[in-house]
Amino acid sequence: MKTLVPSFLIALLTLFSSAYAAHHEEAVAVEQNRLFAYILKLKPEYQGEEALTDKVVMVANQHLDYLRGLHEEGKVVLLGRSVDDMQLNFSIVVLRVGSRSEAESIMKADPILEKEIMTAELFPFEIDLMG
Repeated sequence: MKTLVPSFLIALLTLFSSAYAAHHEEAVAVEQNRLFAYILKLKPEYQGEEALTDKVVMVANQHLDYLRGLHEEGKVVLLGRSVDDMQLNFSIVVLRVGSRSEAESIMKADPILEKEIMTAELFPFEIDLMG
């Protein structure tokens, strides 16, 4: 009877450790696939057709190249912008990354923010429906 108790405890501990390991792996996988969105808005001094200088166009192209590279890495899920009124114009970048700090680093390294043409705000994000 004395040998049954340690064997039972070992079996129970093995079961719990296996369950914990599976849960931990699942939690890590979920953490590595978190979505964040940053909303970009033109600064007032860059709103309007007259503000589209060669410098602004060059930085906008750097911005797109930067995001295309991240898309190839699987980090940019979606990129888009509104198209009607330049004063109400905004862009959205949806990222799939491991953490908020990674999303913040990506956002801050965006050339359009580094050159202070747009402002941005970062949000945790979920996709509820997609066609």
